[in-house]
This record gives sequence, C-alpha cells and structure tokens, in this order.
Amino acid sequence: DGVDADIDLWVAAPGDRSVGYSNKAGVVFNLLRDDLGKAQDVTDYNYEIAYSRGMPAGEYVANVHMYRGVGVTYPVEVKLVASMKADPQDQAKQLVSTTVRLRHENDQVTAFRFRLDSQGHLVQDSINSLYKELRVATK
Repeated sequence: DGVDADIDLWVAAPGDRSVGYSNKAGVVFNLLRDDLGKAQDVTDYNYEIAYSRGMPAGEYVANVHMYRGVGVTYPVEVKLVASMKADPQDQAKQLVSTTVRLRHENDQVTAFRFRLDSQGHLVQDSINSLYKELRVATK
C-alpha cells in the first residue's frame, strides 16, 4: 500500500488458461480488480482480486508480476492469499498465504501452487512455489 507500482496477479486453474490483466476471464477464474498503482485510484491501497466460479480438481497456480514501478525501492514485498468457501453462506477458509519479493521491473514470481482433490479439499503436501510462467503479454 502507498507504493506507486502496478503489480499484476496471474492465476491459473486446472485445464484452463491463465487469467490476468491482458486476459481477464477464463472458464474458472475472473480477474475482478486490476490495480494500476496510484493511476486512476482514489486510495493508497494496492490489491488485485481473482474469483473462481468453481473448484475443479487439479493444480492451481498464483503468480505476481511487476509490470511497472514509479520511484519504488526494490525489492517490493507482495502478500498473496488463496481462500475458498464451498457454500455461499460459509465463511471463507484460507488455504495458503505467503509473501514474495519482486526484485525488478518485469519480474514474475510464482507465489504458490497447490492441488485440490475432487471434493475440493487441499491435497496434503501439494503446496510449492516452483516457477510456472502464467503471464500472457498484451498483443
């Protein structure tokens, strides 16, 4: 918060294409907020949100990408949280949370990867941060 940086969230669901600023919708995920830093923003809060319309079994991936930073001091720390709720009446349950560091403009980091089983449960020992390219450049 308070940093003039356009840090983009990229997510991917099993069998679906990557979702982020240049591809805002897939079969499973939608990017609901693309934060541009201080540009076109009336607050100092920086955040992006992706929402899924289901929880198919398989691997989920979340990346962050330093698109642009104006006068930022590197590294820039970014917190990511993945939560889910099986029923709209339920409270969201946090699956995984981490903080990553972006070290320069155009840096892309895989914050986490995890698997869900066919009942929507987190597969034990499936969380990792092995890099996987998700960003789809604007054409």
